[in-house]
This record gives sequence, C-alpha cells and structure tokens, in this order.
Amino acid sequence: MAQTTTVNVRVDETVKQNVEVLFDSMGMNISTAVNMFFKQCLLEEALPFQPKAKRGSSLMDALREAQDQAIINGTCDMTLDEINGIIAEVRRDIRGQK
Repeated sequence: MAQTTTVNVRVDETVKQNVEVLFDSMGMNISTAVNMFFKQCLLEEALPFQPKAKRGSSLMDALREAQDQAIINGTCDMTLDEINGIIAEVRRDIRGQK
C-alpha cells in the first residue's frame, strides 16, 4: 500500500461547505476529490482545466475594490494633491533621488 501524507489547505468556510455537499452528492469526500485532481494533473502534466479571468470583471469592479481597500486602509479621504505627492515620492525613491 502506498504511503500517504497530509496536505493542509486554507479555503473559505462557505466554499468548503459547498464542495462537501457537492462531493457527497457524487459519493466522495474532499480527500478523494483532491486526490483525483492531483492524479489528473499528473496525467495531463498540466491543470485539468483552463484558468480564465473572472467573467463580468470590469474597470468599475476594480475601482470599487480599490475604494473598499482605501476605506479599510483609512486612505479614502486623501486629496488629489496628497495622492500626487505620494506618487512623486515613490518615483523619486525608484530613481534613487530621495
């Protein structure tokens, strides 16, 4: 019998619960599904699917995400002059002109 090992993976709790229900409906558990995935990767010497960009992703979505991050980081009230000042500072740092 082949020796086994443990792989720890962090996933969103809701995703885990949903795949447990899905895999259970197919008569398997997460461990079996992950083993199948790994073996298929080895067979194909690649991912067994084509990764694609998120559908419906748009500039507006990216801007909303940036806005959310600015709120979280406490930088949402910056003026345009403050933003331009930071950009100029980063450019000086990159050029070694501090």
